[in-house]
Amino acid sequence: MQGAVVSTWWGLDAAAWTALGTVIGALAAIAAGIFAGLAWRAARKQVEILRRQQEPEVGVRVEFSPEVDSIHASLAHVVIMNLGGGTAFDVSVKWIDEFVGWNDDGHDRGPRPGECVIPIMLPGERRSFRWHSLSVLKPLLLVGYSQHETSRVTSEGVRRIRGTLRWSKSAGAASSECEERPVIIDLSGVTVPYCSDTRPASEQLVAMIRTLNFKVEPLTHAVRELAKQSK
Repeated sequence: MQGAVVSTWWGLDAAAWTALGTVIGALAAIAAGIFAGLAWRAARKQVEILRRQQEPEVGVRVEFSPEVDSIHASLAHVVIMNLGGGTAFDVSVKWIDEFVGWNDDGHDRGPRPGECVIPIMLPGERRSFRWHSLSVLKPLLLVGYSQHETSRVTSEGVRRIRGTLRWSKSAGAASSECEERPVIIDLSGVTVPYCSDTRPASEQLVAMIRTLNFKVEPLTHAVRELAKQSK
């Protein structure tokens, strides 16, 4: 008795083609699931970005401005600003460290920047608080600074003032719904030009030599003698 004839195509019978089709279908389903998951994550990320753009984002930084009749930055200001796209409510700052230079004028200037709650801040709104002149703040906040040096001060060893910034996204929000961010302010990270040096050229030269830490006492003495003779 002759065996049944089995039809083949490309060397595979019907059962093999059925199994192969099942595997390809499973792989296609897996690929579709992966692509769907990636698309969902991308869409979710986009929604999160749009949501954040519509929410308030409050920050604190130090800015500098010139005094009257001066082109040099000589006044420091603490600025609280809403950088987000939504309105911030009940904005405040609780300072952890001593706020150096705030009450150093011999009198109490009252609450420090942000200690009094700001009820509402619209998107892009800024509140500026005059801190102090740089001539007062530099010796307090920049280690190694000397008023008689002409070299620039590095940011190493800068004294920082820490605090906690707090705000809410809606009026009357519960304490648990408020946003909190750490705040650190100092004089680093901002290039502040020195005020014009009005000392005689000989004194400026002596200051520069001392800054370079050269052992040039004889030269320093000679420069001083030349300065006396030029008067």
